[in-house]
Amino acid sequence: MMQKSGDEWVMIDKDVLEEVSRRHNISEEILQTLGENNRILNEVLATFSPRWKSEQEYFRLLSRHVVALAEQGNVIIVEMGGAIITRHIEHSSHFRIYGSDAFKTATLVRRLNLETEAAEKLMRRQQKLRDHFTTDFLNQNDHNPSLYDLMFNNDRITPGEIAHVIVDFVLGRVGKRYA
Repeated sequence: MMQKSGDEWVMIDKDVLEEVSRRHNISEEILQTLGENNRILNEVLATFSPRWKSEQEYFRLLSRHVVALAEQGNVIIVEMGGAIITRHIEHSSHFRIYGSDAFKTATLVRRLNLETEAAEKLMRRQQKLRDHFTTDFLNQNDHNPSLYDLMFNNDRITPGEIAHVIVDFVLGRVGKRYA
């Protein structure tokens, strides 16, 4: 994108957890495991102790940080409910890249050098956590196509083609904005 537009872009992914944990003196593990613990138990504990923060409070803190970065512009947010928490930002674009279970499993086999059965088990666990996270913390279904400007099926289009379409889409929007 920088080659075409001359603008520098920042990618926000799970590495932002490290920065948020450092800035707010929070264990990075707490942020990494958001959504994995029993929500009711977590809220009960938060009720009994004024120093105990619920996972919802930690997620709001993380979301505020991500939104503040996104509002600066030229930011790519990977996962973390980015399309949902930034939908209010004017001139933002939201994309979803998805694939079949077979595609995701094969990717894990290749990237992590896993046996197919182990990769499939990991893929299902990760998908369940992602789905639970967006439902629990954002009260949304991130599979909802109305959240996105464009959606891409990894089974049918290469990463390079996806990147070119996104760049053309974003640059086209920028050009229309100033025309």
